[in-house]
Amino acid sequence: MTILEKRLKLANEAKDLIIEYREEVARLGENSLQKISISEDGSTIYVTDTYEGEQEYDLEGISEIFVTEMRGWGPCSAQLCEAINMAQSEVESKYKDMSKDEYIQYVGGLFYMEQRCEEIYIRLEEIEKEAEELLD
Repeated sequence: MTILEKRLKLANEAKDLIIEYREEVARLGENSLQKISISEDGSTIYVTDTYEGEQEYDLEGISEIFVTEMRGWGPCSAQLCEAINMAQSEVESKYKDMSKDEYIQYVGGLFYMEQRCEEIYIRLEEIEKEAEELLD
């Protein structure tokens, strides 16, 4: 496999992970991802978001897209963790408004989302490292 093929494979995986992440986070609200594409050489991922607008991310820094949500910044805690904790603390109030199956799916989805988003973020960090190794 050539370097270009490896880079494109990593870029496509990152693209798919970003889409999955945004779909999972949509359990808490809306999916703000409007469009995502990769450059012909796989070095850049283009993301159009409802709130952030159009942005470009180098493959070697792709986890940056979720760093504030997943790890926080400075004294601020991680936004996703706060949102998940809030949703989890409010599940009891949803019990009477949902059927048994809806409630089980909602609560299970919150806990799944927390774990899956962490896995996605970690894999994006690994993709960065693999992409950097291709530059050497």
